[in-house]
Amino acid sequence: MHSGTLERMGSPIKRTLSRGVSEDESLRNIIKETECSARRLTRSESRGGTLKRRSGSQQSEDQELMMELPEMLDLQASYDDVLRELRGLELQRETVLFQVDVLHDALEGAEEMLAEAQREASHATMELAQEREAKRKLEDMVSSLMQEVERLKEVMNSAELTKTCWEVITLIEVHLIVVCVFLPLIYIH
Repeated sequence: MHSGTLERMGSPIKRTLSRGVSEDESLRNIIKETECSARRLTRSESRGGTLKRRSGSQQSEDQELMMELPEMLDLQASYDDVLRELRGLELQRETVLFQVDVLHDALEGAEEMLAEAQREASHATMELAQEREAKRKLEDMVSSLMQEVERLKEVMNSAELTKTCWEVITLIEVHLIVVCVFLPLIYIH
């Protein structure tokens, strides 16, 4: 799936693959490569057969040699088995490499999601701290306003007393004025 260049960016490390190959296309590529390697192997085996056919005497000598040496037949069979196993292992290796790439991409996606969640949590924590500070300031303000209300109540109570005193003083002044105005009139008559 992933054959391309890697670019590293920011924190956390992101791997951006500059390749637009889907998983299905990657699997198709792996299968094509395996088929191509099988064809190459078949061609190389057929070339070997062509070389054997070139010289008829050499071919007959090889057949005689093979007949004489049963170990060579066993070795040839073992060689063919090993080649088949090798092809299967190569296919498995390509499949595992593809799965590793897919898992690596999934891990990077999870790391990015984790980093984003950590950023959001940090932001939320800062907002919570700011809200707590604002709440504390509001509570302090409410407390000071409550104290001011109590003080104003006391002032009002004393103001009412003062008002009453002023009323009495005003009454006394009025009486004094009346007395002052009428007193000379009384003496004049």
